[in-house]
Amino acid sequence: MIPPVSVTTKYALGIISLFPSLRDPDSDNGYEHFYEQQSGSGYLAWRIKTVQCNSAAQTRRSSTSTAHQDSPKRKRDEAAAW
Repeated sequence: MIPPVSVTTKYALGIISLFPSLRDPDSDNGYEHFYEQQSGSGYLAWRIKTVQCNSAAQTRRSSTSTAHQDSPKRKRDEAAAW
């Protein structure tokens, strides 16, 4: 789930509020390195995208391992097999 622009902007503002040394003196608000609202770019946008891609890949991997849902639930008794 992608957070709305207002939430991502608040995250970026929160980062520079907690860590003032990370404020960018050359930008208007100081947090554009973390999230730039007009272009939707910045570290937070990149990180959210990366996490979503990794979690989607993890979901695909786990769903292929459970493809045998109709298989027996109990292990077979080796003695009964002979």
